[in-house]
Amino acid sequence: MAAPRNSGWNEVRPRQRRMTEALLTYPGHIIATLRCRTDVVLEADEQGRQFPRRVGLKTEQREGIERDFSLTASLLADHTLIVTKALSPDLAGRVIPLPGKSFGEEIAAWLNTGQEVESIASLMDRAVSEETTFEQLRDLRATVHARRLDGAPMLTPTGTVTSLGDLIDARGRAALAAQHTEAA
Repeated sequence: MAAPRNSGWNEVRPRQRRMTEALLTYPGHIIATLRCRTDVVLEADEQGRQFPRRVGLKTEQREGIERDFSLTASLLADHTLIVTKALSPDLAGRVIPLPGKSFGEEIAAWLNTGQEVESIASLMDRAVSEETTFEQLRDLRATVHARRLDGAPMLTPTGTVTSLGDLIDARGRAALAAQHTEAA
């Protein structure tokens, strides 16, 4: 009997998780690259002929791994760098044609400011905590939005897949409704 096609991942996946955890808990700065593949869709031209069109890049790594890093960016084929997520408001959303030494120095200066940033895991813990008040949820929502983590995937306490922003919004609505019920 042949082994299942993905049976090798049973052995490799735990190693990959340990490696990722080691990278994320390293007490220094790390620059990591992730392999990406081009997503392509088929479209029809005026004559009805099908042709491929590139629609972007998708990392070939654990789903959502990019949210674990303090700064993520995509380097396009024309060497334009697009910062897709950064904990620094000065770097977030930047588009840098032909990034070079000066951009590296800008990142290094930000990293060396020594600002402590709350981990995503801690933000998620605060979002699901029953002790978190409506006012704390409102502040948490502002923090999550400022760090562009609204769409960070996570599980609710009941095991439903959602995003961090949606969970905070739902918890905020429930807390506000509970306050109005108590006041009545």
